[in-house]
Amino acid sequence: MFSDTAADLIVSLFSPEGFSSLINILIVGIIVIYGIFSILVVRQVNLLNSSFKTDAAWFFTILSFVHLFLAGALVVISILTI
Repeated sequence: MFSDTAADLIVSLFSPEGFSSLINILIVGIIVIYGIFSILVVRQVNLLNSSFKTDAAWFFTILSFVHLFLAGALVVISILTI
């Protein structure tokens, strides 16, 4: 039914090293999704600032870009430490 490599992969997931690798990949995937979310936050803040004029627009814009930068740094660090 399965090829030998697929069966070996499934069996290796039940070892402690394989399970640890699976968890690492899942965590990196979640962090990448969070990075994409931070891009959407910047887009939403820009849409908010264009439709609703306020004196604090610059603060929200800076805050969203700081959030984007930190999320990007988190993605890079998590990928480098796999």
